[in-house]
Amino acid sequence: MNELIHTLTQTWGPTSYEEGIRGVITRELNSLHMDCRVDALGNLIYCIPASGKPKLLVSAHMDQIGIIITHVDKDGFLRFGAVGGLDPYKVLGHRFVFANGTSAWQPWKARNTRRSSI
Repeated sequence: MNELIHTLTQTWGPTSYEEGIRGVITRELNSLHMDCRVDALGNLIYCIPASGKPKLLVSAHMDQIGIIITHVDKDGFLRFGAVGGLDPYKVLGHRFVFANGTSAWQPWKARNTRRSSI
């Protein structure tokens, strides 16, 4: 179970790019022999036939909050924008993994944003 949770949480899959995590989930659930389909929005839908029984819906997000690089400056610093709902203050100090496997780290650096009036 720990290995599965690790795989699910470490598989790259930000909003609109869920193919990788969708594949992991599908492989894990294939052994249950349920009917499966992917709708137009990329959602996985599994159905267990149970005529005359009460119906139950289990719903969960499979995407992650992500970032997209918008600019690389001459010193190699990255500027980024949000993919999905992202609070910019919550990314400070976190590691990011990009689609090609490259890792980056967002250091926390206090800046003096006050302008002095001299």
